[in-house]
Amino acid sequence: AMLNDQINSTFSSNEWVVHSSSLPVIYGVAIVGIVTGLIISGPALGLGLALAGAGAAIVKKQGSLAGDLARDIGQMAVNSYDLLCEFEQEKELIKKTKKYLKDHKILDRFAEFVKTAYTFIKRVEKRHQLVQKSIRVVRRVIAKLNKILKSNKKNEK
Repeated sequence: AMLNDQINSTFSSNEWVVHSSSLPVIYGVAIVGIVTGLIISGPALGLGLALAGAGAAIVKKQGSLAGDLARDIGQMAVNSYDLLCEFEQEKELIKKTKKYLKDHKILDRFAEFVKTAYTFIKRVEKRHQLVQKSIRVVRRVIAKLNKILKSNKKNEK
């Protein structure tokens, strides 16, 4: 409803036409793909799932399993977005949250915590040289692995 109202254009190609009523569904499946991919593996998978989902929603005809699934996921995203917008308008959660954060100086206190933690970590690192020690350990492990791999390679010949 709300998202559908925001999009009024039509994208067309020689092979297929996507009407404005379909665009929110395509955007929805792309967003679900991005979020899912980011959670599972990272940006590359997120982009791949977004493109695959949007592509299936656009290219696959009604009645095809992949196309219908992609469109259903996209429609679910649109419905969720609309529901969240209505809920936010009724409850004004964003406005209330901002006011709470400001009134209780949560962001200022968090920033102070981050500064203190950073200073502490820096002091511990300087005193104990944890990064340098960790790098030395990792280099020793890699050297041992390389030695094992080389000896295995010689034994195979």
